Amino acid sequence: MGLTLSPEERERRRQRALAMHAQPHPDDPNRRRFGGAQPNSGPRRQKRASEVAAERIARHGNLVADVFISAMQPGKPDAIRMQAARSAVEIEHKERELQLKEDRELDGRSDSELIGMLVQGALKLAASGAVKMDDVIDLPQSAVTEVTG
Repeated sequence: MGLTLSPEERERRRQRALAMHAQPHPDDPNRRRFGGAQPNSGPRRQKRASEVAAERIARHGNLVADVFISAMQPGKPDAIRMQAARSAVEIEHKERELQLKEDRELDGRSDSELIGMLVQGALKLAASGAVKMDDVIDLPQSAVTEVTG
């Protein structure tokens, strides 16, 4: 009926299967070779309306700021001017808190971590085509690889 294996052969095959399963896929090191959920599999997540709105507002930040400024101009009703001023101060306060939080996160990092973060950011910009790597880093490629690798 079936193949009869000795306990030693069964264990040898089991260990081989475990080792093969642990290896990454040759085309993508982030993808598992056998079984399980694979990256980018399944239905695409649809963005929430608030995400889409936030992205569009972020791209048009100057227009949003202009609305607050124009609402605070003399000649507008006092209630509108006060509400615009409150909202503008609240936005400025939240932005300041975010900046302080980011600064505190950076304060605890070592110089090599900070350099690595800068190099990673430069590599992302270069990969996107936003800048040329030669314009950003004036180092031999071996030094860049040493920091990022």
